[in-house]
Amino acid sequence: ADCNDGCPADNAKIAPGICGCGFNDDDTDGDGTADCNEGCDADPNKLAPGVCGCGEADTDADGDGFVECVCAFGTLNCPTQDECANDANKDVAGACGCGYPDADVDGDGALDCGCHDVDAPESDSEVNGVTNNCPADTFPHGAGTDNCPRDGAKTAPGQCGCGEVDTDSDGDGVADCNDGCPQWAGWTDAAAPDSQAVPPECPCGVTFVDGDGDGVPSCHEDCDGDMLKTEAGECGCGNPETGDTDGDGTHDCNDNCPNDPNKTQPGTCGCGYPDNDQDGDGDLDCGCLDLSGASDGTDADGNGTPECPPAAPASDLCPEDADKTAPGLCGCGTADTDSDGDGTPDCDDDCDADPNKIEPLVCGCGSLETDTDGDGTPNCNDACPYDANKAADAGVCGCFWPVAADTTDTDSDGTMDCVDVCENDPNKSTGPSICPCGMADIDGDGDGAYDCGCVDAINTPAECAASFDGCPADSDKTAPGVCGCGVADEDTDGDL
Repeated sequence: ADCNDGCPADNAKIAPGICGCGFNDDDTDGDGTADCNEGCDADPNKLAPGVCGCGEADTDADGDGFVECVCAFGTLNCPTQDECANDANKDVAGACGCGYPDADVDGDGALDCGCHDVDAPESDSEVNGVTNNCPADTFPHGAGTDNCPRDGAKTAPGQCGCGEVDTDSDGDGVADCNDGCPQWAGWTDAAAPDSQAVPPECPCGVTFVDGDGDGVPSCHEDCDGDMLKTEAGECGCGNPETGDTDGDGTHDCNDNCPNDPNKTQPGTCGCGYPDNDQDGDGDLDCGCLDLSGASDGTDADGNGTPECPPAAPASDLCPEDADKTAPGLCGCGTADTDSDGDGTPDCDDDCDADPNKIEPLVCGCGSLETDTDGDGTPNCNDACPYDANKAADAGVCGCFWPVAADTTDTDSDGTMDCVDVCENDPNKSTGPSICPCGMADIDGDGDGAYDCGCVDAINTPAECAASFDGCPADSDKTAPGVCGCGVADEDTDGDL
């Protein structure tokens, strides 16, 4: 009753207290002084704003008589703020910033900001704990400061650094000090234009060209049109190194008698027969002795096979072959045709239409045996030619995935983790759908909001708050609200 109520018009108080009727006796910052009696009710360390305002101490760390407030310099709340809290010699940053004097010791018109030409390069002439570090100083300077205080020609290091002129002889934008080819515009090292791939390097001024696509630039190979060779070797560019079948020291490619160790040219008698006349009758024996007195090339014993090949210079060593008078490389009856021009006749070339191969090998004629990833499987049979860990099959996960990933199925749902968006949820693999991974897309109370795995009997309202339906068993609510699931949030007397 009002007779016992010291504040009959204030339904929150029955006595005036510290602040009087109509005002709460709150002490927000807990400093023992009610809010109604202090100017900083949220700052337990201050009762009045002071210099820096509520929430910040009026501190003078460097003892220069200026308080260091965090608020912006010059605002109404900081009339005496110290902009350089740790620099007793400055209260305003100036051009060089706190900790560095705005001085021009070398008198070149640009501020040195703490660098002194007369001092040792790493001295601390200002005794401020920061070395001068001239000329490669890295502290931030203001506009117009001198970053090369010992170089009268420069105020900034530029490309070459203090003490060296940024000369660009070829005008390509790269100073000579950093340009491996200072007389060639577009070249910054001995590797051709910057836009080109460079290994291995070509001399300055020589453009990187790889005419045959073998990965070796033309400037470093003798066979620029032969992708299988970089040097001519014994057989020359465009011709494979065939070996020396008869061991006479002449490679087969240069030996017209590759199976005769005594001859490299057929001569008069042909390969396999020496051009000699052992009986001195004026007719070459071609390896036969004319002891019977019969002319060379005859069938003295009548067995159908001449003892010796015809020996006369104009004789036909292939009498049954209208197209040849000598066996050549392929023998009588077979033309010495070289269809692909690789130096190996078709009779000995299993890839007679491929100048780069004489046998199919793994990839077949017309295809290179390139193995880009070096896994022992050529690209023609390699499903992942750039992945050394996979060859015949890219697997479920594809190239560049570890082989083990193709069989890793954490949730055992039949979908490998590499393609399973919910790798820990066996009921989902293509994506979270409506509810996140690990939560079923269920609306238990039929109110149109998915429960997302939340059950009132198991989970607390707080645990259900993050789901779509915070009250999965209450069709009238999707969140606990004030009263919780199952109880309406009604305020009959309207006193909330």
